[in-house]
Amino acid sequence: MVWHDEFEGDRLDSSKWASVVGGDGFGNKELEYYTGRPRNLYLDGGMLAIRAIQEHFRGADGVEREFTSAADSYAGPVFAGVRQVRSAHQAAVWTRGSGRRSG
Repeated sequence: MVWHDEFEGDRLDSSKWASVVGGDGFGNKELEYYTGRPRNLYLDGGMLAIRAIQEHFRGADGVEREFTSAADSYAGPVFAGVRQVRSAHQAAVWTRGSGRRSG
């Protein structure tokens, strides 16, 4: 195994993870606003929980969305996130290498 995180404690290790914050669509017209709020991303029993919430939200950048979610990037070769599917209330989770850009 090249990389792992046991997700111990009550928050992500900030030396490994950084919140992705914004609602500009990230090149592929995503409809949610990624927040750094604990209600959207938290640790639960040694597992990373990412929660999409249907709510009106206005970010510090002035962008308004009807869904919030979370995405964190690892300071290495892994990216993980969740996004709201347009036609349903199901979340999608993915990982990808750092060499690939959104869009």
